[in-house]
Amino acid sequence: MKKQFTLLMTLALLHMTKAQTPTFSLLKDINPTGASTSGNRDFTDYNGKMYFVATDGVHGGELWVTNGTTAGTQLVKDINAGSADSNPDYFVVCNGKMYFNANDGIHGSELWTSDGTAAGTHLVKDIKVGYNDSYPTQLTVMNNKIYFSADDSVHAIEPWVSDGTTAGTQLILDINQDMSYQNSFPGYFTAYNNKIYFQANDQIHGTELWVTDGTGGGTILLKDINTTSSSSGSDPMEFCLFNSKLFFKADASNSGNEGELWMTDGTTGGTVLVKNIYPAGDAQSEHLRVLNGKLYFMAIDGVNGQELWTSDGTTAGTVLLKDINPGSGSSHGDLFTLFKNKLYFQADDGTNGNELWVTDGTAGGTVLLKDINAGVGDSYPAYFTPFGSRLFFKANSDLWVTNGTAIGTFSLAPTSANSDGLGCAASFCTLDSSIYFNADYDTHNCEVWKLDTAATVGIRSYTENKYNVTVYPNPSNGIFNLQVSENQNVHIEVYNSLGQLILFKNAELNITQLNIRDFMDGIYNIRVLKNNEPVYQTKILKE
Repeated sequence: MKKQFTLLMTLALLHMTKAQTPTFSLLKDINPTGASTSGNRDFTDYNGKMYFVATDGVHGGELWVTNGTTAGTQLVKDINAGSADSNPDYFVVCNGKMYFNANDGIHGSELWTSDGTAAGTHLVKDIKVGYNDSYPTQLTVMNNKIYFSADDSVHAIEPWVSDGTTAGTQLILDINQDMSYQNSFPGYFTAYNNKIYFQANDQIHGTELWVTDGTGGGTILLKDINTTSSSSGSDPMEFCLFNSKLFFKADASNSGNEGELWMTDGTTGGTVLVKNIYPAGDAQSEHLRVLNGKLYFMAIDGVNGQELWTSDGTTAGTVLLKDINPGSGSSHGDLFTLFKNKLYFQADDGTNGNELWVTDGTAGGTVLLKDINAGVGDSYPAYFTPFGSRLFFKANSDLWVTNGTAIGTFSLAPTSANSDGLGCAASFCTLDSSIYFNADYDTHNCEVWKLDTAATVGIRSYTENKYNVTVYPNPSNGIFNLQVSENQNVHIEVYNSLGQLILFKNAELNITQLNIRDFMDGIYNIRVLKNNEPVYQTKILKE
C-alpha cells in the first residue's frame, strides 16, 4: 500500500514539477534575416495586449501588437509606408487610446493615436506643418488630456496640450518670447493637484519651476528659485509626490546650495528648501522614491560621497541613512524599485562592484542582497519588474529573479542562450502570466521573447554534466550524498515541487550531504551552481 501511494505521489509530483518549470519561448521570429527590435524598444500594455516597435525586414521600425501568441503577434500599421521607419515613441494611454510620437514620412515626427487597429491609427495633428518635425516628447496624462513639449516652427519648443482631437491640440503658452532664442525647453512634466509642474526657461529667469492648468492664463512661473543666475536658473527636476507635497531637486545658486532637496505645496511661499545637504557644493540629490512614509534618495554631503539618504520632509528628519561605499567614495545607488515593502536597487560598495542591494528603511536593513558577479566585477542589475511574489531583473545580460533572499536570487536564462542574452533589452513588460523582453538568444538575433511565470522559480534542464555531479542514494529516506569534481565557488540548491527553495549549501571538499528528512515524501529538484551560474540540475525522490 505504501509503495502504491509513493508511486501515485511520485507521478503527481512529477507532473507538478514539469508544470512549474519556467517556459522560455520566442514570441515570433519577426525578422528572420536580422534583428527585429534593435534600438532598445520599450513595451506598452494597452487593453490587455502588448504594443512595441519592431521591423520585419520589409516595413522598417513600426508599431506591432501581441496577445502573447505567435499568431497574435502582428504589425498594427505601416505608418511610414515601405522600408522606412516611423519610429513610434513616448507612448501614453489616455481616454481609452494610445498616443505617441511617429513619423509617416510626409508630416515629420508628430502626435499620433491608435486604438490598436490599422484604421484607428492616425495622425492627431501636423503641429509643424509639412515634412519637418514638431517632435512631441514628455507626453504626460492628466485629467483626460495629454501634456507635452513640441515645436510648431513659430513659437519654437513650448508646452502643448491635447484632448485627442485636431482642434483640441493647442499651444498652451509661448513662455520664451525672446526672438534671439525662442525655445523654453519645457521638461519633466509631473501631475500634482490637478496641475502640471515642469521646468522651463523664459530667457529672463533661466530654467525655473513652472506650473500650468492647461490654459495660457493658468501657466505661470511658480518661483524663481535661483535668483543669482538668469542664464541657468535652478534647473528643477526629479519630481516625486510625498506627504501631499511635490519634492524635487533644484539649484538655489551656482556656487553651493546646488542639487539640494526642495518641496512645494503648489504656492510660491510653500516652495522651500528642505535641507542644504552640501552647503559648499552640489548635493546631486536624485532618484527620489517613497517607502513606508519616508522619502529616500541619493545625495552628497561633502564627506561621504553620493550615498543613500532619507527624509520625513523636515530639515531635522533629512539624514544620511547609510554610507554604502565607506568614506568619500560614492555608491551611486540607482533604479530604486518597491517590492515586498522594501526598496531594491543597484549600488557599488567599493568592493563588490555594482550589485543588487535592498533596504527596509533602516541602516541595518540596507544590505547587499547578492554579489551576482562575485569576485569578477559589476553585474549591473537593471529593469527591476515586480510580478507576483518575485522581482525580475536583468544582470550580466541575463534574466534573473529574486524572492527577496540571497539564496532565492538566481539566473533564469534558457539553456541555449547566447552570451549577449539581454544585451539588447530596454525594459520588461508583464502581460497575463508572462514577462516579455528583447533578447539575443539562439540564432534569432534581437527578438521579443517571453517567460511564462506560472512557474516563478523553475529549474532549467541540462543535457551535459561537465562537473561530473553524482547524487546517491536516489531514492532515499531523506539523506542524499552529492559529489562534484569541482567544489570551488560551487553551491547546491534544493527545490520542492512548488518551486520553493528549501535547502542551500556550499559544496564541500569530497561529499556534500543533503538532509531533507523533515520534508514530505516526493520529488525534489537539485540545482548545482558554479560562480552563481547554474551548471547542472537533476531530480531526486524522497520516500
